[in-house]
Order: sequence, then structure tokens, then C-alpha cells
Amino acid sequence: MPSIIFNIVGKEQRGVEFEEKLFEYLCRNERNSEFDYSLLLNIDKYTYSRTFKIDEVKQLLTICEELYKRYKDEYDWEHNCVRKVCLRLLKLCHEAIEQKKEIEVKGI
Repeated sequence: MPSIIFNIVGKEQRGVEFEEKLFEYLCRNERNSEFDYSLLLNIDKYTYSRTFKIDEVKQLLTICEELYKRYKDEYDWEHNCVRKVCLRLLKLCHEAIEQKKEIEVKGI
């Protein structure tokens, strides 16, 4: 199943995986949102490969914080999945910012 992988540049440890099913769920629900999720939702999950600079990592951090607050129904499967991915991405973003590293994003 296609997914998107987020890794800190230069770090060998596997990063955060964002599965296609969850990505599609967010795209359906957030395309017309007042909040700008475009940095995350415009990723091409099939062939995409790019590096997020520090400013974009900070923007991704803000997006994840917003999604975490928005998807708060703990009894909803999709909401729980969104929150889990957001927590992992938040941790990855904080780590990247601390180390002054970029995040590589790949669609696989």
C-alpha cells in the first residue's frame, strides 16, 4: 500500500509512515478547511520526494498541532489514527528543529 515516509535528513532510523488510507481520509475532510493544510495534503504519495527546510518543518509542526486538536474523538478509529501520526510527526519535527536538520519526505 502506498504511503508517505518522513525522515530526518542524515538519520538512518526509520521515520514516520503516513499510510495512504489515512492520507485520503484527511484529504477528503480537510481540502476545504479554513486552516491551511496544503504543505501536508499536497504531497504526491506515489512519486513525491522532497526535503522540507526548517521553516517548512515549523509549518508542519503547526499543522500537526492543529490536526491533533481537531481530531479528538477518541472512539473514532480515523481520529485515533490521525492523532497517532500527528504525535509521531510532532516528535520528529521537534527533533529536527533541535538538531537544525531538514526532513525528507518520500512517497513510496
